[in-house]
Amino acid sequence: MLQRCPRCAAPEVACFCAHLQRTPSRVPVVLVRHIREAHKGSNTGRIASEVLGIPLFDHGGAERVALAGLGASPALLFPHGETGAWRPPSALVVIDATWHQARNMRARLPELQGLPTLSLGPPPAIVRMRAQRREDGMSTIEAIAGALERLDDPEPARALRAAHAAMTACWLALRQHPSVRPG
Repeated sequence: MLQRCPRCAAPEVACFCAHLQRTPSRVPVVLVRHIREAHKGSNTGRIASEVLGIPLFDHGGAERVALAGLGASPALLFPHGETGAWRPPSALVVIDATWHQARNMRARLPELQGLPTLSLGPPPAIVRMRAQRREDGMSTIEAIAGALERLDDPEPARALRAAHAAMTACWLALRQHPSVRPG
């Protein structure tokens, strides 16, 4: 069994932690991850959490998702939301899950149900670790970077995009080695 880096979750032979530059954002970001994503090595929410220096709440585990104290106007980053001019939220709540899991989480978590939603629209064409089935589909780290760019917070957005590029290169290179199962 391959040893994984405890920080980036890549096999230690392909650790990309050197590319993770801690860059906090001005906009508070709250990540709520589906419990099934927690053990995936290719989970980009974990990397976004590392880069931004923020906690990651796992929905579906023993821990309750606590969204108190997010200020007067928190918003949920979600595919079906406001795409026009955004009013800056007091905090940006992001669900880290598959599309199916995210829809279910939004419907089941009372803390998410009343939040206004912000949407990004289709992402730029780039190399990705996973194929997207939706035109507006993208990884969690890409979505957060896009949202921070829209909210005029470019430094953490750049750090997130650099981390995503390093992570993608790592996982795609690992797929070329049959003895290594990326996860």
